[in-house]
Amino acid sequence: MKNKIENKGNNSPGPALGDGTLFVGINPETNMPIYTTPTDFGVTMTFNEASKFAATDTSFNHNDWRLPTDVELQMLSDAKEAIGNFDTSGSDETGFYWSSTEKNWLRDGTALTAVAQRFGEVARRFSFRKTHPADTKQYPLLKTDKASVRLVRG
Repeated sequence: MKNKIENKGNNSPGPALGDGTLFVGINPETNMPIYTTPTDFGVTMTFNEASKFAATDTSFNHNDWRLPTDVELQMLSDAKEAIGNFDTSGSDETGFYWSSTEKNWLRDGTALTAVAQRFGEVARRFSFRKTHPADTKQYPLLKTDKASVRLVRG
């Protein structure tokens, strides 16, 4: 199957289609290229606010933006220097980024948390979070918490 979005042969993270979006890499789960915006949106949002924002965003004349999966969020973190403009302060809100991956389901089908990832190097202990391996820096955040948003498409 031919990819809907092509990267014109360059598999290094960075500039992509000339439309202002940035190539992140090839998603190992879907084998499809992933693109992102050159900056986050400068505000923190709850998970539900971020999901609604992604569904309506038309940045760079694209209407297929979404929150990254936990795998794609790790791809963004791995390529953060090449992509740039991530908050790496390690702060409790702005230093975390949302993924679309929900966790900790209740019996009624409601998820209490979603996976978020710290892009800074600060590792802290939180009262409701366990310490995770330093290489992943992914944590389940309550969906009512606020975190930064970097959208992807592809």
